[in-house]
Amino acid sequence: MATAKIRDEKNNFEINYFIDDRLKKNLDNKVIPALQKQDKDYVICVDGREGSGKTTFALQIGKYVDKSLNLNRVVYSPEDFREAILRAKKGQCIVYDEAFTGFSSRSSLSPVNRILVSLSMQMRQKNLFVIIVLPTIFLLDKYMAMFRTRGLFHIFESKGNRGYFKFYNSRIKKYLILTGQKTMSYNHKKIRTHFLGRFYGKFALGDEKVKKAYLNKKMKALADSEKTSMT
Repeated sequence: MATAKIRDEKNNFEINYFIDDRLKKNLDNKVIPALQKQDKDYVICVDGREGSGKTTFALQIGKYVDKSLNLNRVVYSPEDFREAILRAKKGQCIVYDEAFTGFSSRSSLSPVNRILVSLSMQMRQKNLFVIIVLPTIFLLDKYMAMFRTRGLFHIFESKGNRGYFKFYNSRIKKYLILTGQKTMSYNHKKIRTHFLGRFYGKFALGDEKVKKAYLNKKMKALADSEKTSMT
């Protein structure tokens, strides 16, 4: 395990947390160069059961890649996601948390979902690092799941302990979606993850005050979503 030492100059704080060695190597050698040197965007998916720690993990890798990541770019609705992309500067990270509503394959023909797919051009032009957090990749719109996301981090528990992930690269992810769609299963004899790793439950965006603000924002977003029509 390596230690990520993040210094956020704008908000004047430093935070340290453990990061898996192989994960760090991939972020350093693939994700960051793609954003900074290759003029590309990088879209990944983080999925897992409720309470598995997927948001904690997403914020950790998001903050590692983009030290300026803050609560303003952690969003919960298609409208906020659209605004975050339009406002974002080159190379920044956006975390779309609990993204089931906007990217659900069940609503893939809706005007909202068509708008979200159309934002792919903006993501590329601004070289954005976009993390989509949702219960399972099998519920993601197929275009986004198979062709726009470059990898999948599946968060899971082992023997009742949280903090484990499996990484599927783009090729393996496509095969997983094609073979596991009917059963929504990640367990197939012919599918091997690219690598496995561990993470720990450190909140990466700031101190307890920031964490409380994050929890309040999330609770409000979930409450608002229940008032919104799904049609």
